[in-house]
Amino acid sequence: MASPISGGKQYCPDESRMTKREPPVVLVPEFVERLPVNSDELVPGIIYICLKYKTVAYRCPCGCGGLSEFVLDPTRFRMTYDGENVTFSPSIGIAYLNCRSHYWIRNNRVEWCPPMQDWEIGRVREREHRETLETRRQQDLRKSKDNGSLWDKLAKMWRR
Repeated sequence: MASPISGGKQYCPDESRMTKREPPVVLVPEFVERLPVNSDELVPGIIYICLKYKTVAYRCPCGCGGLSEFVLDPTRFRMTYDGENVTFSPSIGIAYLNCRSHYWIRNNRVEWCPPMQDWEIGRVREREHRETLETRRQQDLRKSKDNGSLWDKLAKMWRR
């Protein structure tokens, strides 16, 4: 599965850097048990969300027809849903498509940012790699502390 680059706030921090495109692009969320097996089944304008597998897939909103998909990983992408509208954070930059689209999805609407440059993509990938390693390190630390305390409890039980 190809992963989009999450640009975060440093690449499109405010309305002044966002670009206007007419007509505005709206993506309609559709919650599914499984994503379509064949990407040709993805209908433009619909964002398919599979909570079971924490996966999102849709056609690129620029109209190029490219496939955008990502995993809802709390260290990289967060989703909010108010019963009608979906918002993803941080921004989504699709570095692997020729269009290099970069945008936010907020309340089902696409808010465009300038396309990401190669140096920006490299910087984001490096940051995401560091953040992923740090998250895994923290998870391993928690697991080792939990395992240690469990073993300590078992050892105390056997000493009695």
